[in-house]
Amino acid sequence: ANGADEWKRNTGVTKHEDLDMTPFYSNILDLAGQLFGGLDIVTVDLLALVDGSEVILEINDSASGFDDRHIDDDHRVLANLVANRMSESFKDEYSKLEVSNAESA
Repeated sequence: ANGADEWKRNTGVTKHEDLDMTPFYSNILDLAGQLFGGLDIVTVDLLALVDGSEVILEINDSASGFDDRHIDDDHRVLANLVANRMSESFKDEYSKLEVSNAESA
């Protein structure tokens, strides 16, 4: 493939870089996380333009790609999120089961 086509694949000419979480970036993530009634997982792809400005390329939900440089931390955070959400979702069911077991004992 020639260099002109590389932008379509996020390879070659792109640069992934960690940025400090400034109030500006935090605000963008907070606003993006409020979309569709609220998102637990959200990533925002920003493009830095030659004039120094930044534009949002896309907002991702659970289809966010994980950078290999941080994969272990990302997996740990994701596992904790899923466990917490499952615990919250099934809390009432567990309570009913505990009451039922106590009554039959």
